[in-house]
Amino acid sequence: IVNRNSGKLLEIASAQLTDGALAQQWGDTANACQIWNFHPVTGSTQLFNDNSGKLLEIPGAQTGNNVQAGQWGATGNATQNWNLTTSGGYWTLTNANSGKVLAEMNSPQTFGRGKWLFSISATAHPARASMRAVVEPAGPPPMMIAS
Repeated sequence: IVNRNSGKLLEIASAQLTDGALAQQWGDTANACQIWNFHPVTGSTQLFNDNSGKLLEIPGAQTGNNVQAGQWGATGNATQNWNLTTSGGYWTLTNANSGKVLAEMNSPQTFGRGKWLFSISATAHPARASMRAVVEPAGPPPMMIAS
């Protein structure tokens, strides 16, 4: 999963394996913490981190703005489900629990924590649409990994 603005990858910080470890963006390190496996579930998709086997989620099923995404073992909660849509040739990840888009809210060119955040909907705030986190390249949907 590549940030369309910075070209950096979505990863789990420091390749952590623990529940609650936070997501961030970083340059390509070829580490498994930057690889995400897409798994279809009823009506949406779950994203498993290749390094930890845990799911990308919004901690505590929060629905507010500017909440940093992280990873957690499977809970069955909608906060771990994502809707993938295309717009302008890119894929957008929207959390199924709140309907808000995964986006980086700080400088898109910087590394580290706080860059991959749960944000306000790009459709509700078109000015923020350029800050969407996207799956590249556009085209066919990402490969779905069946369990």
